[in-house]
Amino acid sequence: MLQASLPALAGTCLLSCHADAYRCQAIEIKGGYGYLITNPSSDTIIYQPFIPSASGQMAFRTASDALKAGKAVCKKLNSGHPPALTRNELEALGIQLN
Repeated sequence: MLQASLPALAGTCLLSCHADAYRCQAIEIKGGYGYLITNPSSDTIIYQPFIPSASGQMAFRTASDALKAGKAVCKKLNSGHPPALTRNELEALGIQLN
């Protein structure tokens, strides 16, 4: 999940948000959307092409869902917590996992 580089980014930035020190962007990938989180110097911190905690490699259905998850991760990072999202957290955001 955490990567220092951006391997095979397919698509373009669609939406973005700024949350304190981190920036999250919804990105279009094959089959749906994912998110990218960068630090203030634009270094990639997290490249997440699939829904975390979902079985298999399932992309987010909408850019809005990917951005909701990315914002939640930014909020965790900014408060000093690990960036992991649970199924319950994703469901609470209204993101469908199947």
